[in-house]
Amino acid sequence: MIKKILASFAVAVSTTSLFALPPALLVLKNKSALTRENELIVVTRSTLASKVKNLQPGDYLTFSANGKTIPAQFDDVDGDGKWDEAVLIVSFAAKESIKLQLQASKNLPDYQQPVFAHVRQKHKNADQRFGPLVLKDTMPFNNPPTDFSKVALPPYLTEGPAWENDKVAFRLYFDARNCKDIYGKRIGGMVMDTVGANPKNSYHNFSNWGMDILRVGKSLGAGALAIRTKTSSNADTLIRVGGSMVKSETFHVVSDGPLRAMFDMTYSCVINNKPFTITERTSIWKGQYFYQSDVTISGLSATDELVTGMADFYENNAESIRINSQNIYYSYGAQSENKDKLALAVSVANSSHTSMTNANSLQSEIKDTWLVSQPVNNGKLSFRFYALWEKTNTAFSSKEGVRDFFNKEVEMMGSPIEIR
Repeated sequence: MIKKILASFAVAVSTTSLFALPPALLVLKNKSALTRENELIVVTRSTLASKVKNLQPGDYLTFSANGKTIPAQFDDVDGDGKWDEAVLIVSFAAKESIKLQLQASKNLPDYQQPVFAHVRQKHKNADQRFGPLVLKDTMPFNNPPTDFSKVALPPYLTEGPAWENDKVAFRLYFDARNCKDIYGKRIGGMVMDTVGANPKNSYHNFSNWGMDILRVGKSLGAGALAIRTKTSSNADTLIRVGGSMVKSETFHVVSDGPLRAMFDMTYSCVINNKPFTITERTSIWKGQYFYQSDVTISGLSATDELVTGMADFYENNAESIRINSQNIYYSYGAQSENKDKLALAVSVANSSHTSMTNANSLQSEIKDTWLVSQPVNNGKLSFRFYALWEKTNTAFSSKEGVRDFFNKEVEMMGSPIEIR
């Protein structure tokens, strides 16, 4: 009898692999009491390799929770030809922990969902159509704005790079203005490959997909960059990162969806005969009403300031919210080009910001802007720029809805998802 039991046990071991390693787990925890939708989860390759012992250089991973596969994106953020980060979008209940099972795969997992984030740059061809996506581009020195009295279409679709998710879209003028603009969206699909391609369908007109909702003028628009520094005579000055001070300007796509899109803008500049370099990495991902800007600066003094801001036109009131380590400066009112409600905001960490001011009180070519400044310090700075249009979400039709939204945003930024 004993021999039979042992034999049965041996068979069980060989067929059920009792001594196999348990599945690798990645635990995500929402430490806040808030429900959190579409949280960006970024896990480095090194972290995943420490959990999945058999992860080979050419491998990918599948992620699953409760038997359901979680879509993932794999980004090569340093350009060495292999992925460095796995990107997931996960929603959480209050205080919820989610255990993800990890499995190495030789093939890139098949993504069976819509595209939720996109970045693009396109050039106009001789036939007056716009060509394929451009992954790297260099702006001609001091490139002038398009003169639409002479041409119907600009040299670049929507005058420069555009980036979007399922909530909102932005563009950067690839010319001496170097300003940022906003396209309000009424649909979740990606639209910026076609918006602006036909001059008969002006994006300044309200349409089924949305419209250009921001007046820019001489402002910093939707988060363009400027530098506050001292002149040789020690006078305080505010200078846009644009025009002839920019000796070279390059655009480079880092990743293009389907969950997160990223691109770099690198500027080689001179102020007061002092050369410096700015690299701005812009990210946008599924389900959010902002883009994130991570800026690296070299060649400036630690006491100089990086300045960004939001256009100040029409009817709006400016306020701020501070909770723990985070701060949001925002304006709200009937300030869209559709003359309806729009909130604009810049969020920064409390430890690195100065108070919001208005550009019209300064001696600068930058006008009509609520300015938010951060000291350069060690040259690593970040901010988020928000655009909340009531035609995208009716919750933004009231100042109470907007303030509730920003209160939640600040609280969530102060309590990031724990990854272990």
